[in-house]
Amino acid sequence: MINWLNESLPEAWTGLDHGEPVDHDKTRVTLRVDTEMLKWFRKLGPGYQARMNRVRRIYWTALLCKHIKGYPDDHTVPRIQAEAFRAVEELNAELRRARAARGERV
Repeated sequence: MINWLNESLPEAWTGLDHGEPVDHDKTRVTLRVDTEMLKWFRKLGPGYQARMNRVRRIYWTALLCKHIKGYPDDHTVPRIQAEAFRAVEELNAELRRARAARGERV
């Protein structure tokens, strides 16, 4: 039984084409998707690739905000949090080194 699936999808997936999307940097990749999913998105008309990306972004954002749950072995949020904490520690260490180099009290 897949209980996590009931909690893994937002209640409303409507309105993906509404609002003012933020333009993010893009990277060209080769991505394999299910044939029936590609056919369905293409039937929605022009902009299907951007629409597919927006669905992934909504899902990713909902995971990060803990509005939905990932599959049981998905450790995305803790992994991203740990990486963020590590990055902050690196920045703090750089700041301490810079202050020490200037002779400031650390």
